[in-house]
Amino acid sequence: MRLRSGSKRWLVATVGLAAFVACSDDSSTDEHTDEGMLGGAAGEGTGAGGGPAGGSSSAGGSPSGGRPSSGGSGGTSSLGGEAGGPGTAGAEGTGGAQSVCGDGEAEGDELCDDGFEDDCGTCNADCSGVGSGSVCDGVEFCEESEVGVCDCQLRPVGGVPDGIIRFVALGDGGEGNATQYAVAEAVGAACEARGGCDFALYLGDNIYPTGASTATDPQFESKFELPYCGLAFPFYVVLGNHDYGNGAALDEGKADAQIAYSALSAKWQLPDHDYAASFQEGASSLDIFALDTARLQFGVDNAAQASWFTSAVSASSATWKVALGHHTYASNGMHGNAGNYEGSSVSPVASGAYIETFFDESVCGAVDLYLSGHDHNRQWLEAGCGLELVVSGTAAKTTALVGRDDNTTYFEEDTGGGFALFEIDGDTLRGWFYGQGGGQEFTRTLTK
Repeated sequence: MRLRSGSKRWLVATVGLAAFVACSDDSSTDEHTDEGMLGGAAGEGTGAGGGPAGGSSSAGGSPSGGRPSSGGSGGTSSLGGEAGGPGTAGAEGTGGAQSVCGDGEAEGDELCDDGFEDDCGTCNADCSGVGSGSVCDGVEFCEESEVGVCDCQLRPVGGVPDGIIRFVALGDGGEGNATQYAVAEAVGAACEARGGCDFALYLGDNIYPTGASTATDPQFESKFELPYCGLAFPFYVVLGNHDYGNGAALDEGKADAQIAYSALSAKWQLPDHDYAASFQEGASSLDIFALDTARLQFGVDNAAQASWFTSAVSASSATWKVALGHHTYASNGMHGNAGNYEGSSVSPVASGAYIETFFDESVCGAVDLYLSGHDHNRQWLEAGCGLELVVSGTAAKTTALVGRDDNTTYFEEDTGGGFALFEIDGDTLRGWFYGQGGGQEFTRTLTK
């Protein structure tokens, strides 16, 4: 998936164009070079959807046929900010045709019948000598578990043009723990089995326990880039309470650090506190509307966010409209329903009353589906104020279902990590829940 054009708060995207992402032990995706690893002729990028004019491409080799590599030449800039100018043309790689492992020959390439190529095209029967991010026939299958050596099994999970918009939704993942890695692996397997996913919706609490201090905070690598390095698609991110410091007041500097990180990552898309993005694949169309529910909880600029949201939804001509935010509107989890969070009536902030009002006045009935995290379980709720409500907050941890507000559900689960996967095929939206072991738990189909 690659951004075509857009502004800071509205991104326009096409699906089926995801490049492969290479993993690195020392720079992850924070640093990008302008040289294709084994690319063809250097290409000029578009900078579309990017920030400062002229960023080099992230993840994906030369536009003219190099193997995917960290950096790549030319290509689009990865920011989700102001539209950028042409990307900096990268240097020509050492080989013209795409590098592969298998029978046959290609001019300028070193080939091997069975094994892996290292960064210089040398063939190896195993992972010895293979640089992190090396590619064999488009896929990295290094089985070593040591992070930074052969740590990443890079699956071909970027979407392919098939008329379907396919994406995952998961939240509360910012731990860097074993569960987060297991869920990421399950995401890759499920996407691969279905023909590739185009993007992820990342539902907040991205960096536990108190957010990131700066855009170069190493937690971005340990709690985002490395766990998800095998997933070759962008993540559209929203902010959660922990991303603001999880204190009695919002730490705006920590939120700003996560927004600024969009300029440093090939994968992380957070152009503003709230924003919209459009996706089109054949006859299938989707607009997403990302909310900053942490600000809503504290009553910060709620009127401005409501005005933006109403205007953006009204301008949308997409068949399907999906809102996403961190906090729940309704939930049987520990936090529960907005307006009654933790059963509290101490203040409108603690109870989530400002969030409840925002949804009642602006969101209910305006979109088809609202996706959230916050409660660390998986729920598809029945009663939804004119829209479907899905909680998917088990990217790295679980908490028990409480049922304080007695919401009826089609499905609920609190015993392990997992995620939601969705497909939009014209007038049909299908959703599934998966557990961290890869098993399918529930499915629901909506039609228009």
